[in-house]
Amino acid sequence: MRFLQCLLKKQEMVDAMLQNLEKEIDDVNAKIGDHWRVLDRDHDRKVSPEEVAVAAQYLKDTLGKEGVQVDNLLMRNKCFNLII
Repeated sequence: MRFLQCLLKKQEMVDAMLQNLEKEIDDVNAKIGDHWRVLDRDHDRKVSPEEVAVAAQYLKDTLGKEGVQVDNLLMRNKCFNLII
């Protein structure tokens, strides 16, 4: 019985964490809106590191600022999945 109570408590904690993450995702999506489409050059609804690197390089070239970092973006093998 004690094990079951502990298990239920852990499940409640995980559920609360998931609800917080879902809220954070919704908040980010509300802020971003459709603006992510500017970066999604291949229209796959994912912004790849390469697409971010292209945008960063464009900003660096256009703005002439060295504050935009392009290094290491191409080294990551992940996509930035955007949920809409």
